[in-house]
Amino acid sequence: MFPESSFWLIIAIAAFSALLPFFTEKSFVFVPWRQQGESSATPAWLIAVRAFLQWILIIVAAYLMANSAAHSYQLIAFGGGLLLFALPLLTVSRQVPVKSFAVRIFELLAFYFFVGAIGFVIEGYYANAHSQQWQFYAIALCLYIVLAYPGFVYRHLFRNRFNRRLIAQTQLADDE
Repeated sequence: MFPESSFWLIIAIAAFSALLPFFTEKSFVFVPWRQQGESSATPAWLIAVRAFLQWILIIVAAYLMANSAAHSYQLIAFGGGLLLFALPLLTVSRQVPVKSFAVRIFELLAFYFFVGAIGFVIEGYYANAHSQQWQFYAIALCLYIVLAYPGFVYRHLFRNRFNRRLIAQTQLADDE
């Protein structure tokens, strides 16, 4: 792979991962509160602990991917990160029929860290990774949110337009 094509690969991965929370109802992250439909048998403290543990492990995997010189550690961290995103699919997604907007934002943030780590891995493969200041990460987060905007429009604005029309027609029929 050439450096020019790897740049487009990072953009494609970022666009896919930014749209993913809005195009599926499957959860990719645990959240520290009980979601609607989640079993009440699970204690609240366990829900919070599993969420914080998953977030810490995602950040550790992203850090290892971005800062490790050994490719084997980067590959293990990448596989571990994918496994961490798959855990809620196997546990919570069966119980929760619809994700809330807050869960989608948490997923977007988790994918941002993971895609950023992939970007640093690819940068480190071709050249020495440059240290960045907070401005770089703030701009990258803004660009990532812009990549997620079409999914937000589809999920919350475009699809609800038809629902609002049906609700308005139903209310007019009820008023007559």
